[in-house]
Amino acid sequence: MTAAELGRTLEELIHKAARALPADSKCYREYDIRTHFSDPSLNGVDHWISYGSKHVLIQDKWKESMTQQEVAQFLTCADRIRSRLPAEDTIYLLWASKHEPTSNSAKLLNEHAATQICCSINIESLARCVILQVCECLEVDCVEPLRSIPSASRPIPMGGLRREVATPATVIPTYDDSEECKADKSDILRLIQTIMELFRRVSTAVSYDGSSDVYTLWNSTAPKVVENWINGTYSKVDYTAFLKAIKSICCATAKKPLQSRSLFLYVKLRKLSVELSTHATTYESKRKAMLTKKSTWARTLATFKAVAEPITEAEFKESARHCADYWENHMNRITQKVERVPACHIDTAFWTGQCMV
Repeated sequence: MTAAELGRTLEELIHKAARALPADSKCYREYDIRTHFSDPSLNGVDHWISYGSKHVLIQDKWKESMTQQEVAQFLTCADRIRSRLPAEDTIYLLWASKHEPTSNSAKLLNEHAATQICCSINIESLARCVILQVCECLEVDCVEPLRSIPSASRPIPMGGLRREVATPATVIPTYDDSEECKADKSDILRLIQTIMELFRRVSTAVSYDGSSDVYTLWNSTAPKVVENWINGTYSKVDYTAFLKAIKSICCATAKKPLQSRSLFLYVKLRKLSVELSTHATTYESKRKAMLTKKSTWARTLATFKAVAEPITEAEFKESARHCADYWENHMNRITQKVERVPACHIDTAFWTGQCMV
């Protein structure tokens, strides 16, 4: 069917349904309106449905587009019909169309309080919407009028093969989100704080008694803040390697006599390795346990190595006898034949086991 034929069928559907309203209601089509008022110029209103003192004026359009002139013609005709009805009667305006009017046309309709009914499914569906609104305006039952409108073609059901809805996978909390991980993190952070306290003692000793080379080596070995320990800035912290690197700088030999204060610093740092080794064992144990549990946080932690290496008495004496200031005072004692202890000659038992930083 063409658009014009569908439009005429739409008018028939609405008129037929209106005739199913209560027996004392009246329904006129455009031709009947002109005949009723004896005025052939009343064009623009397709339906006039009357029930008591209530009237509904309808214009229906089954077109792809509408002009503002068509809307204006409907409103003008509605005003002329209203002028012929009793002033106390109530009049409702309905504009029914396949698509929504343009913005300018909608503005005109709104100014006249016209209800806009739009439905592009089919003419039967639009007719039902119109009749339902008419019954609302006239305050009458809509069952019989709606039944008079025949059913259109049934809606097409969803096609394709049926697919089972996938059940969302159960999200299993990771170890990093667990309370266990929070507790393990706290333990490791407390350990790092303890280690950092010992590192501050090393820094103090190196600053006062160490050479520039020792100071540089220490700065490249140890993190200065906890954040650098845990955020991946340092991949490893190796106190044992630091001690090995500074041995040749601090310990005097026959070919390289050094001041005794360098040896004394080395003794202090070797003694601190005993304390650090205990914490290193605990730290590495906890770090590896977290890695076993697939902790992403633990992957950025630096490894820590500190082997207990207290200096032996034999090692101390071997280096001490090559210290330049020690032998200088010793030779003075022999030359002067004075029985006295050199100022720099410190009891070895003190330095090997009892010295403190």
